[in-house]
Formats: sequence, C-alpha cells, structure tokens
Amino acid sequence: MKVCDQGRIGRAFIKCRSITNNPTFCLLLLLFIYILNQADRQVLPVLIPAGLRCRNTSDYRGQPGCACITFTNLQQGLLTGPAFVLTYTLAGVPLSWLADRGSRRYLLAGGVAVWSAMVLLSASATDFSSLLVARMGLGISEASCNPVAYVLLSELFSPKSRATVFGVYHLGIYLGSAISYTLGGLTRDLCWREVFRLLAFAGFTCVPAVLLWVPQPTRKQPVNTNNSTDTTPINHNTRQLFISAPYMTLCLAASVQNLAGYAIGAWLPTFYSREHHLTPAQFGTVVGGTLLVGGCVGSILGGAFADRLSRHYSWYKAYFLAGSQLTGVPFLVFTLTAEDTGTSFLHLTFTFLCTSMWIPPATALAQDLFPADMRARASAVFIAVSTILGGIIGPTLVGFLITDGSNTAPPTSGHGVRHALLTVLPLCYISSSCLIITTGVFLKWQTDRKETLHLGKHLLAATPTCSA
Repeated sequence: MKVCDQGRIGRAFIKCRSITNNPTFCLLLLLFIYILNQADRQVLPVLIPAGLRCRNTSDYRGQPGCACITFTNLQQGLLTGPAFVLTYTLAGVPLSWLADRGSRRYLLAGGVAVWSAMVLLSASATDFSSLLVARMGLGISEASCNPVAYVLLSELFSPKSRATVFGVYHLGIYLGSAISYTLGGLTRDLCWREVFRLLAFAGFTCVPAVLLWVPQPTRKQPVNTNNSTDTTPINHNTRQLFISAPYMTLCLAASVQNLAGYAIGAWLPTFYSREHHLTPAQFGTVVGGTLLVGGCVGSILGGAFADRLSRHYSWYKAYFLAGSQLTGVPFLVFTLTAEDTGTSFLHLTFTFLCTSMWIPPATALAQDLFPADMRARASAVFIAVSTILGGIIGPTLVGFLITDGSNTAPPTSGHGVRHALLTVLPLCYISSSCLIITTGVFLKWQTDRKETLHLGKHLLAATPTCSA
C-alpha cells in the first residue's frame, strides 16, 4: 500500500513538474508578476485623491492611524514622475547586465521581495520625504522585472511566436493599471494604507512562486570566454544605434508619447476628483474598466496590424502608428472637456483604444532597424530613452502648470488640472505623430538607398570585362 501511495505521489509530482516547466505556465506566471508590478507603481496616483493627500483636514475621515500627508502639486508631480522613473531607468542598466550573467530566478525573486517591502514602507509613510524614499526604492527594485522576463521568454519561445508572447506579457500594463484604479474604490471601506499593505502581501506571496517555478534556462552561448577579445564589433554596433536617423527619431517620438502617457497615469484620478467631483469608489472602477477594455483591445489590435504590415514594408508600421495617435486626439479632447461624466468615460475608452496601439508596432519597428546581434541593445536603449524623458517631464510639467489658486491643499472645485492636461496632452500626441511620420520617411529612404546600392553592385558584377 505504501509503495502504491509513493508511486501515485511520484507520478503526481512528475505531472506537476511537467506543467510548471511548460513555457506557457512560465509566461502566465511572469504576466501575473508584471500585473502586480504595474499595480504597485500605478496605485499611488489613484490613492492621492482617495485620502493619501490632505485636503483641508489633518486626518482622513477621522480614522485612527489613517492620517493624510501634506504636499504640493509640484511635489505630487515629482512623486508620480521622476522619483520612480529616474531610479527605474538608471537601475535597469546594471540589472539587465545581471540578468545576462547571474541567476535570473534569484534576481527576480529579490526584486519582487524588495519592491513589496517598498510598498509596505509606503503604507507607513508619515510625510513627503518618507514617501519619496519609498517611491525611489520601488523604482530601483521594479527595474529587475522586465530584464529577467525578456531574457526568459526569448529563450523559452521560438522567434516565430515571440511577438505574440511579448504582446501577451505586455497586457500586464493595462491589467495592472485597471487593478490599481479598482483598488482606489476600496478606500470607501478601507484606509489608503491598508490598500498598500494588501498589495505588499500579494507581492510577498509571489516570492516563493518565483523560486519554485521560474526556470533557469541554459544559455546557448557563454557570456565570456578567454578567447572573446573581439570588442570592436560590439563598439561598432553600439555606435550604429546613435547614428541611425530612423532609430533616434523613433526614440524621440516614443519619449514624447510617453510624456503624455505618464501625465495621464499621474493626474487622471485627480482630474476626475476635482473636475467631476467623483469619489474614488465612483471613478476607480469605471476608469479601471475603460483602461482594461480600451488598453487591452488596442494593444492586441496594434500587434495584429504590425504583424500584417510587416509582410510588405517596415515603414508602413510608422504610418499606422502616427494615424492611431492622431485618431486618439479628438477623443482625448472630448474626454477632458465633456461636462457629463458618462460621456467623458465613453470618450476615454476610445482614447485608450487608439493611444495603446503604439507599443507593439513601435517595439517591432525598433527590431526591424537592426540585425539580430544588435536588437537587444536597441530595445534596451529604446526603453531607457523613452521612459526617462517621458516619465520625468510629463507628471512634473502638469503639476507645474496647475494654477488653481492653492498649492498645498487642492480646492473642491476648479479647472487647473483640466487646463493643464489640455495644454500638454494633445500637443504631445500631435508632435509624436509628426516624429513617427519622419521615422517612416527616414526608413523608406534608407531602404531605397540599400536597394539601389544592391542593384548597382549586381549590375557591376554582371557587366562583362574586356580581355587584353
């Protein structure tokens, strides 16, 4: 009987291991971690109007241990922008190096543990300085997620399905953001500090899952060998990134687009709180739903169109990108100017649908510009440049432009946030579209030039030579 039981247990264990070693299971686990990653970073802007930032009282609803924190509009922009984005971007470079050379499993588990601790520290913050330190620590630790996930998914899946896999993985952006908005509605019954503690608990429970089930694939090539002294090609390839006109224009376009994206993420909850006088419970669930529907559908459609357009010419992706961003501008203006809240939410869904189409085509376009041995560096520089410029300037610029007559305690009504967003966001999307069109022109010119040179070499080789 014991032998039979042991045999059943052994077979069940082998079956369980076969399931957890499946690449699809790893993709789903990394997707869940990325959802949590996004929710932890996006929940602060949602909780600010939900009781975290002081209005006119020193205690939120009089609950013991749930006092609010006083800071200015500019400081709110710093918290939701540079405090996270700058540390996140700077830490991403060395953490990417560790992901290539160290244990990815331990790097990801350590990152999840540290950023969960930073979320827990945010729950106990008592002033702006302590919240700033927690936010910076969150940026450093969350930078470990994408380098590990990109390397693992690239090794676990074939190149033919890689674009689809990354499309599924990046759904975490919209799912995590939707969850953060939904959690804002919980402040009707919970203190904002309890929301932070809930997210921290979810993060700590993911640490053993990472240690048990995240694989450590065998690298196909050694990282460093005694004979690997050829550094000239590496330096030469890296230099090609910065002298490529289409690539640098694409990076600049993504930076301007991200400027608008980070500004929306940082100030949209405050906009609905001040302009439409909604409580977190009222706007949290609805905004989360619009982001979930519009963002996910837009990301999937953007990826599908990118795959279809890649069958013809690469620069078609740039034109599609520009068209999707320009289409979203009218919906964005209607979202910000609509007096009826339901109409505003309806236009917000279409805004997310149009503006979220840019991620898969832009990523694919950056890959199309370079050969295989340069694509990893091209992606790393693309993400770093677009994130650091857009994330630092966007939320801070909107906070600086808000002139509602009160800098420390936001009034119950006013149009400061609306005017600031209307000043920044449409201009960003229009400018980004113009830069993306320029990228397409550069790419077409570069492709035509290569084809002309190739045709010239072919004709020269086919020309008969006269013998003496």
